[in-house]
Amino acid sequence: MRKKNDNFSKITKVYSIKPVFDKQTHINLVAFANKMEIAFQLLDSLYQGIFASDKSYKDYKPVFLEEGGSYYGQSVIGYQYCSGEFYPYVKAYTESAKYFYKKICENTNLKDILFIPMCYLYRNAIELSIKETLFEECSFNYQEALKQLNKKKHSVLGLWNLIKNEIKEHADVSEEDTTLINAENYVIQLHNIDGSSDKFRYPTNKSLDLHFKNEKKFDISNVNNFFGELASFLSAVNSMMSVHNEWKAEMEAEYRSEMQNYNMDDYY
Repeated sequence: MRKKNDNFSKITKVYSIKPVFDKQTHINLVAFANKMEIAFQLLDSLYQGIFASDKSYKDYKPVFLEEGGSYYGQSVIGYQYCSGEFYPYVKAYTESAKYFYKKICENTNLKDILFIPMCYLYRNAIELSIKETLFEECSFNYQEALKQLNKKKHSVLGLWNLIKNEIKEHADVSEEDTTLINAENYVIQLHNIDGSSDKFRYPTNKSLDLHFKNEKKFDISNVNNFFGELASFLSAVNSMMSVHNEWKAEMEAEYRSEMQNYNMDDYY
């Protein structure tokens, strides 16, 4: 965000988005994974007070995201045509969460290790999906959308309140339809559990209070279904609004073309 002075010496906030990757970048996934494992081993050794004898880190460059590697060992990011889109991130977090759930089902010994990361991935996907609809499909202009994103930050309920009326307007459903109400109940539950997006990311809050002070047992299948259903609903909403907005744009373009032709005929 930057501030701009106008002619009346007032300070106006101007919001903008700076892409993390401003050009197409080919990430070496093999090198990245190996460096992350080596870094973890070094930090774990320091934590345990053990002198690390492994010198394999010297085989790699001290670069976080290193480019290069074999064709099938690369991840290409920073495509210009979709550099500002939320969808690739929503899809990635959702599919990663589903993969963790699959691994838990295949090996229940992994449930204590993968459950929290699974919830974090799902929760982040939900937040980004709501932001996707707000930024790309709602009637807010560019500056207003960015202002709201900056204001609401990670609040899924705050973000939901910004888009729910527009969803209702686009869907044009009857008063008896409770789908939107049910979806809002899901959002409220998620917000009450993790309103600041830190419960599944850190073991403590900002005051260093433990999130889970006492042992708790969760129905992993039910949690997965909860997140999955909400993610599917938001994805369907975004698609519905996208199609509707395209239809409205086409109708407006046709109307303007007809009016222009009408005015030209009248002129001659």
